[in-house]
Amino acid sequence: MRLLKVVFLFLLLLLLNPDSLLAAADDNVSTDNSGVHWIGLPVFYSTPETDVALGGTLMGFHKSNPNDPQGKTDVFQGVLIGTQKEQKIFSLNLKKYFLDDRYLMIVGAGYIDFPSEFFGIGPVAEENLEEDYTLIQNAVIGSFLWRLAPNFYLGPLFRYSRFGIEDRAQGEQLAQGNIDGWDGATVAGGGLSLVWDTRDDEFMPRNGSELNIQAMDYRRDWGSDDNFSQLAITHKIFQPVLENNTLAWMSFLSLSQGTVPFEMMPALGGDTIMRGYYSGRYRDRDYAALQGEYRYKISTRFSGVLFAGVGEVAPEIDEFTADHVKAAAGFGFRFLLVPEQKIKLRLDIGMSESGTYSYVNFMEA
Repeated sequence: MRLLKVVFLFLLLLLLNPDSLLAAADDNVSTDNSGVHWIGLPVFYSTPETDVALGGTLMGFHKSNPNDPQGKTDVFQGVLIGTQKEQKIFSLNLKKYFLDDRYLMIVGAGYIDFPSEFFGIGPVAEENLEEDYTLIQNAVIGSFLWRLAPNFYLGPLFRYSRFGIEDRAQGEQLAQGNIDGWDGATVAGGGLSLVWDTRDDEFMPRNGSELNIQAMDYRRDWGSDDNFSQLAITHKIFQPVLENNTLAWMSFLSLSQGTVPFEMMPALGGDTIMRGYYSGRYRDRDYAALQGEYRYKISTRFSGVLFAGVGEVAPEIDEFTADHVKAAAGFGFRFLLVPEQKIKLRLDIGMSESGTYSYVNFMEA
């Protein structure tokens, strides 16, 4: 039933004439790259974690170098969303280049009130241990990076987040108080961020790669409840196939040391990598995943994808084992909703041992 509902939502969005929805925005979009191009859009999406979500987004795009059409793009986005599961999501994000792209600032802030499900910690968390709880989060994260070489940026990174846990089920895992972060947590830390980006396009790449490394240290002296550190590495590779198709690879590794609240543990699943698993179905201190996606053109605005991935969580890096590897695969379709800004509407069907999950969202996964 949920799959039919998600497919219906996707078809409904296609039936809505995107040209009329965006007419007001298009009137303000000019071929002059020196200005900021603003677009306001309704937001409709569906994931297993949220069910149907409705809201709106305001996006601003600006070429950092108006004389270079292939240059970097500054992006601002504000999002306000409510979901069928009574979740509330608000975020503001800014990606800004300075002085001929020599400096890059990335800042994000957000608030969520998010009824969710907790399955426990570890690679063999039992589904029958599922329990409901509500996560309240306020967070701000930012970095200021210097260009040390073409397409290579490095600089400081900071994060501050406050997690609140409400509506815990009586007598279940979180209520027993044996899990780090069971009653909420505050984390404050700093570190380094490295970005190496050779993609030929930020939104619809067909060639190149992107490497993002973040090393963070959280300390009581800085305001955290506990001391811990985390290293996260994301690597994406894009390879053109035939005239219009693309093979995309994504690998992700997250490693932790110290006393890590469960809210900060990496979670397997979601609508990007390892589609086909509920986000948080498995979570632990360490997480590794690899995903491949074949993107093929159907028509000017329509395209399709085939994807497959493997992933695993573990308490320590030397405890990764083939016995606990999870696999997911699926297919999807894309519709180029706003050609000028390369904004896509996507529908994905992900399958795993946990079942079949469907996703409607924007942009590529």
